Amino acid sequence: MEKKPVFGVDRLAFAPITTDSAENITYGTVVEWKKALIRAALTPNNASGSLEASDQTVDQYVMKMGGSLEIVTTALVPEDDVLLFGDKKDTATGVITTSGDDIVPEVMCIYSTRRSDGTMNLYKVHKTKFSPPTETGETATVGNRPYQTISLQGNYVNTLFDGRSVSKLRGLDVSTPEGQQKYDAWFASATGGLPTVE
Repeated sequence: MEKKPVFGVDRLAFAPITTDSAENITYGTVVEWKKALIRAALTPNNASGSLEASDQTVDQYVMKMGGSLEIVTTALVPEDDVLLFGDKKDTATGVITTSGDDIVPEVMCIYSTRRSDGTMNLYKVHKTKFSPPTETGETATVGNRPYQTISLQGNYVNTLFDGRSVSKLRGLDVSTPEGQQKYDAWFASATGGLPTVE
C-alpha cells in the first residue's frame, strides 16, 4: 500500500549519475520513492574571500561550495541500499551485503515541498552522495500516526559538466493544467523541467 506524504515533503525521487565530465553529464532512470516522507533540509555551504590591491580591498565575494542535504523518511527497502549506498543485493535470496569494494554512487535528488498557500516548491540537487544511515528504532508521531523514521545524510557538490548544484522552482501552482504539466515534467527525468545552462 502506498503511503501518502505526511507534511512538508510531497514527493521524492532519485536518479543515478552515470557520467559527469567536462564534456557531458548523463543520468539513469528516475526512481520515485513510494513511502511517507517526513522532512527535507537543504543547507548550502559558502566560502567568502576578498581581493586586495595597494593595501585596499577591491572586491569581496561569496562562493557557493555545495552543501548538505538531510532527508527524513520511513524505513528503507533493499533497492534503496543499492541505489544510494552501493550495496550489493543477492537476487535469489534478497540479502543485502556491504563490503569494502562498495563505492557510494552519486545521485540526483529530486523532491517537492508543499507551501501553506497550496503551491509547490520543486528542487533538484544535482550531485549528491549519501552516507549509510545509523539504524535506530526511533519513531516520529505525525498527527496521531507513529512512523519509524530513518535520516539520510547527503553532501552535494557542483557538477563537472555545467557547474550546477541545486535547481529550484518556487511557488508552482499545480491546480492549473500548465502547473501540473510542469510538476510532472520535473519528476519525469533528471533533466526534465530544467533550462539549459549556457
